[in-house]
Amino acid sequence: VQGKKLKFIVNDLSMKNKKIVLSQKKISDKERDLKREILKGELKEGSYVTCKIKSIHNFGLIVDMNGIDALVPASEASFKKNVDLNKEFQIGSTVRGKILSMDWKENKVSISLKDSSNDPWSTNVPFKEGDIVKATVESIKQFGVFVKLNDHFHALLPNKETGYPARTALSNHFKPGDELDVFVTEVNPAKKQIAVSLAKAKDAKDRMDYESYVSENKTASESSFGLLLKKSLKK
Repeated sequence: VQGKKLKFIVNDLSMKNKKIVLSQKKISDKERDLKREILKGELKEGSYVTCKIKSIHNFGLIVDMNGIDALVPASEASFKKNVDLNKEFQIGSTVRGKILSMDWKENKVSISLKDSSNDPWSTNVPFKEGDIVKATVESIKQFGVFVKLNDHFHALLPNKETGYPARTALSNHFKPGDELDVFVTEVNPAKKQIAVSLAKAKDAKDRMDYESYVSENKTASESSFGLLLKKSLKK
């Protein structure tokens, strides 16, 4: 822009050829080095910093930390599992994070945004043992099926709780996207784990259906089989 004042470093001066070579990049490099030296003295692991998102990748976010590039790994960008960073964040937006590590020799700084967010496990978990909830199949493993309960909570449906015999190929019965009704068998905030059962959900629903049927069709005399079944349900 005509009339705009800029700073340059004289890179080469040749009186013979009446030629002067200027470099603005070296000014930028010097300013960056100066900022790095200042940040070295001010920041440490655990410090909180405000950054601006420069670019978004599958592996994480590249952010501008006071003129220094830093990385927010994908695993430290959100509490959501398998989150789409392009949908969750925008280039140019400002984020607040905590420094996880700093390696000034390699010019590598790692930042976490999770500590500045609300950890869903730090508040009341919206699930408890005995609940029957809707779940969506995410992935199938040899040891069981991982399901999504909502955007923040996921659970494991172990092999033995699927209702299928041992050594059954679960991929023949489940696929990602399937919706299931599952019974919550364990909620462990300390380990941030939830376990569910498909077999127990089916059993509980069958029991509720039977008890509803009995209450609606109850007569003065019940068969001995009906009495035995009713007693077993109460156990």
